[in-house]
Amino acid sequence: MADEVRCSSSGATRAEPAVSVVIPAYNAEGFIAETLDSVLSQTFQDYEVVVVDDGSVDDTRGVVESYDDARIRYVRQENGGASRARNRGIADSSGELVAFLDADDLWLPEKLERQVEVFRENPELGLLSTLHEAFSPETGESDTIGHRKRERLFSGPSVAHNIVAWSGLATPTVMVPRWVLNEVGLFDPQLRNGQDDNLWVRITARYPARLVDEVLVRCRMRAGSLSTNDLNMCRDVLTSLDQYMEDPEIAPMVQEAVTMRRARVLWDRGYHHFAKGDQRQARRSFLASVRIEPFKPARWIHLLLSLFPGAFMNALRAVRRR
Repeated sequence: MADEVRCSSSGATRAEPAVSVVIPAYNAEGFIAETLDSVLSQTFQDYEVVVVDDGSVDDTRGVVESYDDARIRYVRQENGGASRARNRGIADSSGELVAFLDADDLWLPEKLERQVEVFRENPELGLLSTLHEAFSPETGESDTIGHRKRERLFSGPSVAHNIVAWSGLATPTVMVPRWVLNEVGLFDPQLRNGQDDNLWVRITARYPARLVDEVLVRCRMRAGSLSTNDLNMCRDVLTSLDQYMEDPEIAPMVQEAVTMRRARVLWDRGYHHFAKGDQRQARRSFLASVRIEPFKPARWIHLLLSLFPGAFMNALRAVRRR
């Protein structure tokens, strides 16, 4: 059973906020305070924060409850993954706009202000994103190489098409009106990987989206925040691609991107099997990929290599490692 705690000693109630900030957290004791501080430092202050503890076994709860602020609410549930945690946060909040933040990432002070201004001027928008930079907490180095890619998401055929083709829309940059979520639904709890892209595609296929062309989010480069298996990731992406093609509103605008992405994911799945020495499964995936996109020489090479027995390929790998 979930626990809910409002982090304030006053017990005072308040009117519905303009923005609900939803933060899923799993074993976030080491960095959730810095994340919350980045929210509390916003120049726009009309918000609530719902931290959904997804079954942490560390002291995430103690850190969150140390904040004496009526806007911060702690909710605990059994471990169910990021989709269920975010959905719980949406359900337990009431803001007109919903902003997503991961427990190890940071907002720059004007993030909410910039986005709220755009929504007030453009109430028809279904999704609003910003640029972000990735940073290493160990070295302090940051990476903004992906900015061109993220800008590209908001140009060309359609935003939905581009997200299917390239992904890359960072969840902590996204703000969505609650009425849009009521229309298209929430995160798919069956997906452990790519569930954010899945929702963004469902939104941007139906409503206009825009990019605030400023770096307003810092995403921590940190291994293991969500432990996933690469094969599971391929499976979930393929599931999403099937869903898009089954939706008559989405399919016409993303069909070309789905074909391209499916070929790439099938090749990725084949390569994961190939690296593990499972030649049979690798061959099946490589063959499925080249059937979709036959003019990719590298994929034919791996398909041919998958015809050799696993023992031969393992011996060849051993020779190359010497």
